Amino acid sequence: MSSTPTVTTLPPDSPLAARTLIVGVELHGHSTAYPLERLREARALLDTVGDVPIVVVVADDGKSVRAFD
Repeated sequence: MSSTPTVTTLPPDSPLAARTLIVGVELHGHSTAYPLERLREARALLDTVGDVPIVVVVADDGKSVRAFD
């Protein structure tokens, strides 16, 4: 059995709380990530991944997330 932990610890100066859910977007070799709670608050978020504009939206259930370029 591996001794690698399944949950990593955060450095004390991390802006994220432990066990924060993160949504990641990867497009053409570029990536970015968003805390799910921040997406829930915004409902729709405009951003750029690499040089491609995207919109990330959260459904009414607050759990389903979609990203569109």
